[in-house]
Amino acid sequence: AKDVLHLDRQAEEYLYLLCFNAKTEAIALYELSHGSACQSICPIRELFQKALFANAVSILLIHNHPTGYAEPSVEDRKVTERVVTAGNILEIPLDDHIIIGEDYYSFREHGMI
Repeated sequence: AKDVLHLDRQAEEYLYLLCFNAKTEAIALYELSHGSACQSICPIRELFQKALFANAVSILLIHNHPTGYAEPSVEDRKVTERVVTAGNILEIPLDDHIIIGEDYYSFREHGMI
């Protein structure tokens, strides 16, 4: 994602949704929001509308931190929890939420998903 979307070089936050089929093949990529230098909004309802439209079996969130600091904010953690909860209800699990900065942060690798 870093090399394709160039999220490590953006001046504002971008949030993307990557949708997967049952074979774990990427089937859709959506830009969910484009925010300011310090935040973007994660529209949970619109996120799952897109996932359902793509007939996704699972999803992945990717966003950047223009500051270069990839650690999740309190808001990043809250949004991730809400997406996990909604995904479990809709049977479209969140595989991971990755934050791109100078490095990257994976919620899955840190045991948060």
